[in-house]
Amino acid sequence: DLLKHDNPILDDAIARQCNMGAVERTSIMSGYPSAVWGRLYKGVPQSKASMQQVDDTTGFLEARSEIDTRLLKLAKDPAKQRLIDSRPFFETMNNEMATGIFYHDIATTPEKFKGLAARYANYYTGTKSAAPKNSAAQVVDGGGRGGDNTSIWFVTWGDHATSLLYPEGTTAGITMADKGEEAVKDGDGNTFYAKVATYEWHIGLTVKDWRYNARIANIDVSDTLAGNVDLWALLRQAYYRLKSRRRDGIASRTAIYM
Repeated sequence: DLLKHDNPILDDAIARQCNMGAVERTSIMSGYPSAVWGRLYKGVPQSKASMQQVDDTTGFLEARSEIDTRLLKLAKDPAKQRLIDSRPFFETMNNEMATGIFYHDIATTPEKFKGLAARYANYYTGTKSAAPKNSAAQVVDGGGRGGDNTSIWFVTWGDHATSLLYPEGTTAGITMADKGEEAVKDGDGNTFYAKVATYEWHIGLTVKDWRYNARIANIDVSDTLAGNVDLWALLRQAYYRLKSRRRDGIASRTAIYM
């Protein structure tokens, strides 16, 4: 509940346990099966959807707090004081995770997890009939070519679409471990005693079906502020690429982030 105050994405997202320890293994459709018009005394050729196996890894974020025991002795409610002093750590970890959901990439930072931008990095501008059977079909080009571009995202949260992950044996969200009283050093190398706590957050992200998300990329911020970008037209294009716009009866939640 504390995390949601600083990271409202957690109000929308779902989190589930990995199916292989700290890894989530999924099969993603990379091609549709074929269908033919039938004729009397003619058979039907065998066909199946082509699938691609994907392994999504998790990473963990850590922090450590040290609160002077003299401060806790002065506090009327030491436990409350420790919680108050812990809030900046929660906020910092929240900001890092909110950024990571969109921008982390294990290709450049393998200790983290793979975010959405790394999965929807390319766009397609051709005809609908020739659209590729991959995430490029879900990316709309906003036309910006300058250095101040941004994106708008449609993300569908659900077991069949996009989910946050946590490894087997852990829990979703931040866990805190009270390490008790320790002797620590100040900036001058002098010793004082502090109550020490560590914070840990295991998290990853998986996209089971790329068709449930859409990205409007290359939106020029300065042009938008000047009123020269038709955001409604871009939003319509992205919306009509979403499989989740069709009510398929599967429990999910689609949110827009920008």
